[in-house]
Amino acid sequence: MQFLGYEGLDWGKQGVLRSLNDLYTKNGWDKALAPQLLAFVKNGDDFISVPINMHRQNWLWANKAVFDKAGVKEPKSWDELIADGDKLRAAGVVPLAMGDESWQILEVFEAILVDVNGPEFYKKAVIDLDEGALSSPEMIATFDKLRKVRGLVDDGFTGRDWAVATGMVADGKAAMQVMGDWAKGEFLAKGLKPGVDFLCFPTPTDKPNFKFVIDAFGMFKVDDAVTTAGQDAWAESIMDPEVQKQFNLIKGSIPARSDVPVDSFDDCAKRSYADREAAVKNGAMLGGLTEGFAAQPQFAGVFTDVVGKFFVTDMSSKDAVQALVDGINNAR
Repeated sequence: MQFLGYEGLDWGKQGVLRSLNDLYTKNGWDKALAPQLLAFVKNGDDFISVPINMHRQNWLWANKAVFDKAGVKEPKSWDELIADGDKLRAAGVVPLAMGDESWQILEVFEAILVDVNGPEFYKKAVIDLDEGALSSPEMIATFDKLRKVRGLVDDGFTGRDWAVATGMVADGKAAMQVMGDWAKGEFLAKGLKPGVDFLCFPTPTDKPNFKFVIDAFGMFKVDDAVTTAGQDAWAESIMDPEVQKQFNLIKGSIPARSDVPVDSFDDCAKRSYADREAAVKNGAMLGGLTEGFAAQPQFAGVFTDVVGKFFVTDMSSKDAVQALVDGINNAR
């Protein structure tokens, strides 16, 4: 089964997953994974899953021709990104493509949260769920900035799928999109080339960080030697360096293994790979909230609901923060 975020850990606690310790020991897989991944592929002392890829969540995707026409360059801050909206509208395009799905909105919110306030604040507010951080002026200011970002979105965003928003950027109808690097697969599928047709850069910050998402696979306990042997073969193919290379070249992500060279990957992937290495060293590699790698589902759901409602209504930032605090406390 494919696991995302806490799903594998929940199955592991039920005692129904195979321990993959023998395979990890035999192949040394744990040494090839960033330390932050271990929390999601282990349940207690047992390895319970194998990750095939890593997506970076906090990317900004842009149409190069649109940016050039409007005289816009890679923004260095969220304030600059918001200010660029006027130039992009004047060029006749939607500044920011997105839909009204709560998870798409949360992608933007959590990027602002960590980019403006830094990794330590993100850990305190989202991972530790510290009430002081949740109710802080910094959190209110994050919602204030999200309100300004709302002004960059067109009125037709209701019901829009994320891939449709990516298509708007690819077709030059919109300038940019905040989305994980699964969006790159959409550009590549249209025959577009990074650096030539579209641009990729991390969401703007002076506090570098790397928000990660992994796709991992776990195996259930079965009393059948043939099936177990098949599970072993599946796990070893998932963790095979060449498989990770070829899969991620297509998917748009980077290998989960940190020891797979990315020389043949595009510049977006190379930047992601280098930024991951730096973030691991600097303690700035963080699980994505939207995809379930920062908070358990009952808490992540509160963020999703409050942020989604805030974006599509006239809720005040103070009311949003209060709703966030109340919701988290009720879910504890």
